[in-house]
Amino acid sequence: MSTTTRGVILGRFMPPHNGHRYLIDFGRHIADELTVFLCSLPPDPIPGTLRLQWMQEIFPTVRLVHITEENPNANKNQPGATAIWARALAEHMPHGVDYVFASEHYGFDLARELGARFVPVDPSRSLFPVSATAVRAAPMTYWDYLPEPVRPFFVRRVCIAGADVRRRVALGRALSQHFKTIYSGDYARFWQDHMDRPPQEADLPLLMRAQAASEGALARQADRLLFVTTDPTQLALQWRVQHGEAADRLAAERQGGYDLYLIMEGSAGSDPDGLASRYRSMIPTDANVVTIPVPGDPNDPDDHIGLALEPACAAVEELLRAQ
Repeated sequence: MSTTTRGVILGRFMPPHNGHRYLIDFGRHIADELTVFLCSLPPDPIPGTLRLQWMQEIFPTVRLVHITEENPNANKNQPGATAIWARALAEHMPHGVDYVFASEHYGFDLARELGARFVPVDPSRSLFPVSATAVRAAPMTYWDYLPEPVRPFFVRRVCIAGADVRRRVALGRALSQHFKTIYSGDYARFWQDHMDRPPQEADLPLLMRAQAASEGALARQADRLLFVTTDPTQLALQWRVQHGEAADRLAAERQGGYDLYLIMEGSAGSDPDGLASRYRSMIPTDANVVTIPVPGDPNDPDDHIGLALEPACAAVEELLRAQ
C-alpha cells in the first residue's frame, strides 16, 4: 500500500499573487505530491494560456492541470456544482486525493466529495490581505503582492515622444528617479556606441526587436511604472530621417499602445524633420496623450527639464490614480 500523500488546489489564479504562492507552498509542505488545477474560460479578462505560463514559471516543480471545459452546471452557485468539480478533478487523480487545500469554504465540500481531508489555509486572509479580484480592480494598490512574472501585465507604460532623443532620455531618467522606478533607453544609440561600424538598413529589424526586448525585460523589474524613451515606431521614423531609408512599413508594425503618451513639444523649428508630428499622427485616437512644453536650448538636452518635469509628473500621477 502506497504511503504517498496527494493534495489538490483548485483556482482561477487570475492573476496569481503572493497569497496563492503561500497556499501552494503550504500544500507542498504537507502533501508528497501536489496537483494544482487552473480553470479558465475564453471570456476571462486574463487569458488562461498566459496564466498557465505564469504558474509554470512561478511553480516549475508543481504538477499543473489546465481545465478549459465550460460547464454551466459547474457554477459554484448551482446545486450539485461541487460534485461536478470533484468528478473533473478525480479524472486527473487516478490514485485518489488525500488533502484539499483552499482559503475558501468550498474546499470543505470539495474534500468531502473527493473523500479527502480539507485543510484551510489563511481563510481570513490575515497573512496576505489580497485577492485576485482586488488586484484586477486596483493593481497599483496591490503591486507588492504580485510575483515578478505577473508584473509586466499590469505595469503602467509611459511612452515619451519627441524629436530629440537626448531630451526624451533626460526626461525619462528624471521621471524614473522621481517615481523610484526604471526607464528604457534608446537601444540604437547604445548599439552605435559599442559597434565598430554605423548601423545599416539590414540592422533595422534587429534594432527594433532589441528595443522591444529591452522594454519587455525591464517591465519585470519596474515598480508600477516603466518610462519608455524610444519605442520601435520612433526608432523606425528616426532611421528614415537619419539614413534616408523608407521605414514606413516597419514604423506601422507597432508593438502595442501605451497607457500614457508624453509628447515633448519644443519651440518653433525644433522639429525640422517632422518626427514628433508624424509620430503623433500614428498614436491611436483613443490614447491618453499629454503635451509637455519643453522650452530652452535644443542643443542642451538637460536644459529646462525641470520645467517639463512638473507637468509630466502631474500626468503620471493622474494615470496612477486612475489605476
